[in-house]
Amino acid sequence: RIWLAALVLSYVDLISSVFVGLDFMALEGLKTNAYPIFGILGFSLVVQALVAYSTNQGLRATMVALFGGKYVFDQWNVVAYPSLRLDLPSSTLSPESCLAFTRVLEVTCDSLPQLMWQP
Repeated sequence: RIWLAALVLSYVDLISSVFVGLDFMALEGLKTNAYPIFGILGFSLVVQALVAYSTNQGLRATMVALFGGKYVFDQWNVVAYPSLRLDLPSSTLSPESCLAFTRVLEVTCDSLPQLMWQP
């Protein structure tokens, strides 16, 4: 069940980034602080999509990554039986490797930059 905790933490991080950016947008004089937060978040999602595409995970995985659903997508592919996996047509990575890449990209492209930027 540790995978469930990791999944929840990933989405808490994603949602909290959005709320922090929205809070900055609502505060007069701090709107400019919201743009880098949304930029970092968008950059992270684009990088996840590019990695999904470049490792032949399929168009579905690429599109899911752009909308922030890659965590659930990868987790499902690891937990589900092979016949229930969503979309790994000719991927060069196993489902476990895809999940690991997504987690590493989340930390390096989103969580750490957000930590450095947010006051």
